[in-house]
Amino acid sequence: MKKQIKDEETEKIKKQLPRAGAYEVISGMVNGAYKPNTIKAMINQQRTMNPGVLQAAKELIEIINQGKTQLNENNE
Repeated sequence: MKKQIKDEETEKIKKQLPRAGAYEVISGMVNGAYKPNTIKAMINQQRTMNPGVLQAAKELIEIINQGKTQLNENNE
């Protein structure tokens, strides 16, 4: 059951990440501990997800969403 929840969480994150450059940014956020292709494999559930990578992906999504919110506020 716990694995299913983790898989659903990973799928949700995958859908929210931008297509271009996200894996490179996450690699930088974890100080290069994992290469972009390794992070891509983790997000695509082909490798075991590292908790640090998962947290970095969540932070990136949060940063992106904050930028979208600020853009919407400025346009109103």
